[in-house]
Amino acid sequence: MKQEKLIKYWLLTGLIMTLVQVLLGGITRLTGSGLSITEWKPILGFLPPLNEAEWQIAFQKYQTIGQYKHLNNYFTISDFKFIFFWEYFHRLWARTIGMVFALPFLYFLVKKSFTTTQIKSLVWIFILGGFQGAIGWIMVKSGINETSLYVDHFKLCLHFSTAMLLVALLWKFYIQYAFPTIKYSFSSKINQLLIVLISLLFVQLCYGAFMAGLHAGPTAPRWPLLSPTSIFPEGGDEWGIFKWINHPQSVQFVHRGFAYVLCLLCIYWYTQLKNTTLPTYIKIIPVFFVILQTLLGIVTVMYSPFQHLLLIFGVLHQFVAMLFWMALTGIYFVSEKVNSK
Repeated sequence: MKQEKLIKYWLLTGLIMTLVQVLLGGITRLTGSGLSITEWKPILGFLPPLNEAEWQIAFQKYQTIGQYKHLNNYFTISDFKFIFFWEYFHRLWARTIGMVFALPFLYFLVKKSFTTTQIKSLVWIFILGGFQGAIGWIMVKSGINETSLYVDHFKLCLHFSTAMLLVALLWKFYIQYAFPTIKYSFSSKINQLLIVLISLLFVQLCYGAFMAGLHAGPTAPRWPLLSPTSIFPEGGDEWGIFKWINHPQSVQFVHRGFAYVLCLLCIYWYTQLKNTTLPTYIKIIPVFFVILQTLLGIVTVMYSPFQHLLLIFGVLHQFVAMLFWMALTGIYFVSEKVNSK
């Protein structure tokens, strides 16, 4: 019994640390810190510059890339230390998560605390976690050149969406281990609608990453209009789907549209839950989060030209998005499909 409690605490700690890591990624992006460390040293990278000479070397490496030359060429060593801190902390936290997962896992493995199926699930979580770290470096490397101001928004999307899949896997494993007997029966219609909601939310999360990577918020910091006179985007020379994944205002238009659709669909899904055994407070949680998330999105866009407010509301917006993701996926993990009468 004591060991079961330890495993629950271990899983919950890992899940919370992963959520914090995603938020640190958001802060790193919003503070423009992601390209401050121009090298990837998975083994020795936990050591920051230890003296002024090492700081100068790190700063000189940053001065060779396009972000410094075209955007931050006014930076002093103090400015550089500020952005370095967030990227360094983001990477250090990732390494800490790895140790928090790996060392107890080996201990529990020796104690034969897991079934074969559980071991396979945990191994997949480790693989995805390692893959996530590799994607993070590929993303950073896309911005380390003499022309780019930021990382590639497609690679940022891959990094963020993979993190959300990792959160979902951790959340699923924790629920199944900590609450193995909790199950709620849904009709096929309600279950299918839940899958649609989760799928749409995943696409919306990807578009949130596009918004961040393209810095799309400040291109239209108003609501409900997108341009000064219209709800539709202005500009964009690309045709077809490329306009809707590359042009900042067009990306914001899609992101806004998905928010409205998710709101309406989530409310409709709630109205269909009357005859289910799902507790009322759990039924209302996704509706609460989708409305709060939409309002935070509006506020974030409207205040996006103000860096300090963008940082506050942007991080809140990301945090509630993760809670909304966990609410919907959590309900799916404890649901059972039954045939409709």
